[in-house]
Amino acid sequence: MSKVGTRFGFTRRTHHAGPSGEALPDAGHDAAPDNTMARPMARPGPGGSAARGYLKAGSLAAVCGAALFLVMTDGGGAARPVAPLVPELDELADIAGFGIAQVTLTGQRYTPDSDVFDALDLDHARTLASFDSAAARNRIERMAWVKSAVIRRVYPGELVVTIAERDPYAIWQRTDGAVLIDETGRVLTAPGGAHATAGLPVVAGDGAASEAKALMSLVSANPVLTGRVQRAVFVARRRWSLELTSGATIELPAVGSSLALARLAGWSGAPAALATAGTILDLRAGGGIHVRTPGGEGLSAAPDGPAVLPPTSIADLIGRAG
Repeated sequence: MSKVGTRFGFTRRTHHAGPSGEALPDAGHDAAPDNTMARPMARPGPGGSAARGYLKAGSLAAVCGAALFLVMTDGGGAARPVAPLVPELDELADIAGFGIAQVTLTGQRYTPDSDVFDALDLDHARTLASFDSAAARNRIERMAWVKSAVIRRVYPGELVVTIAERDPYAIWQRTDGAVLIDETGRVLTAPGGAHATAGLPVVAGDGAASEAKALMSLVSANPVLTGRVQRAVFVARRRWSLELTSGATIELPAVGSSLALARLAGWSGAPAALATAGTILDLRAGGGIHVRTPGGEGLSAAPDGPAVLPPTSIADLIGRAG
């Protein structure tokens, strides 16, 4: 009899995906999640060639058909309910050689093998006939890193599980610690260890995870920000404050950020201001740029001309207006 799970034994074959998704050779069982390996836990099962599989399929159909008639009619004399017969039919399928003897797992890199095998719940399914692949797939796809899962039955006794994982997109700094998120904002895991974080953008603030992709699209479309953004803070779930690698800060408006950044890119004084630590460039004022320097002084910058100091008095303001 083939055996499954803690009550039964089966062959486990796992092939971990590499950084580009390719399957990699076998290695030790307890390697780190960022490895690229397979983990054999071998115990020979009752499998066989394709021809033997077809013969077994025919035998199973004949045996199960006859057995089904007998057990459902209590030897041909009386009808019996179907539900209680499932374990009996499962036992017959197992005896006929259709017990789950091997599970092959591929595509995972960050998802622990043990979690996937637990989700398959093979302690409660001896054979391919009794295995609920839809329920197992749903359990696997609820795991943080799993984007999708495909489960195939390979008769007479193998399950092939293929996993597609999510890619880490950004680091989200929360009050309870930093986490990795994918491009949809789904939380994956804490950064560090086996998870590569180099080059990932950093966002912070309530609601930042779900808005991160839109912000990064905006940043990548504006050369003035290329390579400059160190961290982006989502303020009051409305607008972004960009902290630059130079120590300068850009305050974006809640609406019209793209136009505001276009104005900034058109200002001749932008390179110097963006490179000065402590400078705050406030783009929230419609049509203009307000700059606060480390010394505390402020100035207004026209997008198509040099910076102009703000009026110092009412008389100055009237004088400028003519």
